[in-house]
Amino acid sequence: MKRKFPSTIIIALFATVFLVLTTAIQTFAQATGPGLTNGLCAYWPLDRITGCNTNKTPDLVNGYDMQPVFNGLNYTNFGVNTLYLTNDPVRGNAMFFPCQPNSFGVPQEPLGTLCSLLYKSVNTNDLVPINRHAPAPNTISFFEKVEGARAAMNGGANWARVWSESKYTADQANDIDIEINASSTVDFFVRQNGPGGGPQSLGNFSGGTHEDGNITAYDGNWHNITIVTVTNVGTTVTNAGVWNVYVDGVLDTAASGFAKPEGLWNLDCVSIGTFLRASTINWDYLTNAVISDLAEWSRALTTNEIQLYMAQAITNNFPPVSPLTISQYSTPLFYINQGGSITLSWNASSDVTGLTINNGVGSVMSETTCGSGSITVTPPAGITTYTITATRNAEPPVTASITVHAFNAPAGWIYIDGFDADSLGDLASQGNWTSLYSSPQSQGCDMPQVLQTVTGNQVLGLDGLTVFGDPVLTAAALGPNYVPAGQSNTLFFRFELDPSIQILDIANGSIIPDVVLSVGLSDKILRDPLDFAGTNSGPCITIYRSTFGDGGPIDLQAVYGADQPLGSGYSYIGDAINGNSAGLATGVVYNVWIDFQKITNDPVNNISSYYSVYLQTNNGPQVCLFQNKVSNEDTNSGSLNKVFIDEAPGISGGTNMVLLDDFYLSSSGYNHGTPVPAGSFVLGTPPAGPTSITITSVSKSGSSVTLNWSTVPSGSFSFTVWSRGSLNSGSWSTVQTGISANTVTLTGQTAGTTFYRVTSP
Repeated sequence: MKRKFPSTIIIALFATVFLVLTTAIQTFAQATGPGLTNGLCAYWPLDRITGCNTNKTPDLVNGYDMQPVFNGLNYTNFGVNTLYLTNDPVRGNAMFFPCQPNSFGVPQEPLGTLCSLLYKSVNTNDLVPINRHAPAPNTISFFEKVEGARAAMNGGANWARVWSESKYTADQANDIDIEINASSTVDFFVRQNGPGGGPQSLGNFSGGTHEDGNITAYDGNWHNITIVTVTNVGTTVTNAGVWNVYVDGVLDTAASGFAKPEGLWNLDCVSIGTFLRASTINWDYLTNAVISDLAEWSRALTTNEIQLYMAQAITNNFPPVSPLTISQYSTPLFYINQGGSITLSWNASSDVTGLTINNGVGSVMSETTCGSGSITVTPPAGITTYTITATRNAEPPVTASITVHAFNAPAGWIYIDGFDADSLGDLASQGNWTSLYSSPQSQGCDMPQVLQTVTGNQVLGLDGLTVFGDPVLTAAALGPNYVPAGQSNTLFFRFELDPSIQILDIANGSIIPDVVLSVGLSDKILRDPLDFAGTNSGPCITIYRSTFGDGGPIDLQAVYGADQPLGSGYSYIGDAINGNSAGLATGVVYNVWIDFQKITNDPVNNISSYYSVYLQTNNGPQVCLFQNKVSNEDTNSGSLNKVFIDEAPGISGGTNMVLLDDFYLSSSGYNHGTPVPAGSFVLGTPPAGPTSITITSVSKSGSSVTLNWSTVPSGSFSFTVWSRGSLNSGSWSTVQTGISANTVTLTGQTAGTTFYRVTSP
């Protein structure tokens, strides 16, 4: 296997091989002919580096160029610490993957030898990823020179991803890939949980099926791997087919004949060396591997054609194609405090000639290098949509948009979500939340639900099936508000147990539903509900009843220390001072404060964080349940960067029986105040809005403004307050929503003239 070359030698090799390759193209053009290019959608020779700052390796057919990435869509350049070319004889140059794991089996990021290649489609008309267009037949073929099975890492997994097509978004962990298994043979992997993540036409291709081959494919020598999808013919099953895997042109019978179930794929990425899972590059990387000549066809190649491709490269001269694209436009947070800032980041075509963002930002070309850049902006109060427009000479422009909501959060608190600004139904990826649709260990996840109460207040419910116990996992990103080592903060939220949690469910098997629901903080990627189910996740509490239908009391528990089982730490029922042997009450609002201090990782003493928990029932006294206990996250964990809600898999949890609301993070240090008053948790439709609203008084004290109003008819309604700087012009911005009283005090109001209006809802 080729190893790293000194940089001066690499440059010389690049130049030499390029000249030889040019001659080879001219020689082979007539011999190859159009046969192999029939249905060819993409061809990455992986033998050259192009683009601004040498940041791409080209697709010669349609311009679907790949770039080195280290996490999510964080692009980097080629180099000895990421990826580089080597002149291996299979096809002139090839791409070398030098990635080396750290002591935890995880590649260093972003400064270490982290390496993978990625193309992300931003247009559903793109021809790749080729499986996106299944059930149409297709073929993927590439060459690899990879060492055999490596030492077990990441919990015993030997898999390392060689080629993959996947889905970028964190709520859909869809993937089809070729991996390395413990026997140095092909591992053909498929995962898509089907219609729960999108239209009903999407297929359910398992929660993660591995098909191991029986032909040696990874032994430090060059091998060709080809995957062919053959559509079912002469059957009544639609959108179905068979996957066949070939190694060096020979059908690997153990990894072939795997039936493709009915339905379509939901994919948008092609990657080499890893795959994109839950918006994060997976950690099972190729190490010391060489990859060359990846091609994808929209038809099934015959065995003779596979062998022809092995014997000679595709040498047709394709016209240069480089579509104008914006492959990335993102921000770490979509819900922020008024007056807070966000960072807009983008990655567009490297030869873009113009980049502008609306809403007063203007041209961002001065912040852009090779199509990539970022800028920090301070959105006004309310909802703002930032649209970036890319232009290149006289071509039609390309746009992408991000919508940000700036909330009037109380002093000392950072708004995470109160759910009043979210659309009813699936929470999915609204606001700062990401909700998991699929996972390896489960055949599908249920969606957390945004629900309305009788007063118009909105809360979050967990839509778990009573009998089957499908898991629910959602997490809100903290973005720049993450908690690093040495910092202390408080997480505040509310929950209520619906009275139906104690009722025998005759329609669903005559059981009383069990509950295992954890809420807390973590740094883990959103991969699987089992990762957050009370073990090694981070500072959290668990609402717990697991009596297998006996209907016992609902406990509030907390796990002390890494790898300790649920129940080994704090128990509300067992708390002689604060607890109640009857467990948590139903129909009662509980306020929760979790104080946590992130410390420098201490693997010797197995410590990453300390945390304390405080509880308050309705308007009762705030009580300390416990203080300064060791958190249960891994000791090699990073900064706490998300708030998670996890309903464990396999638990026969009931639908919307645990309701949550009002998530806030203290802006600094511990804060035991109450950010906002509690709203109703009684689910139902609020009465029709009032026929008229009259503002009866307005008063100002410092930067606070208090509004009072009356309604006709009188009653309980949900109100929204809006503002703008001029009475007759400008758009109204949302100041506060979900107000259940006929009064509100608005803090943080700026000096000058401001006009307010009140609507319902």
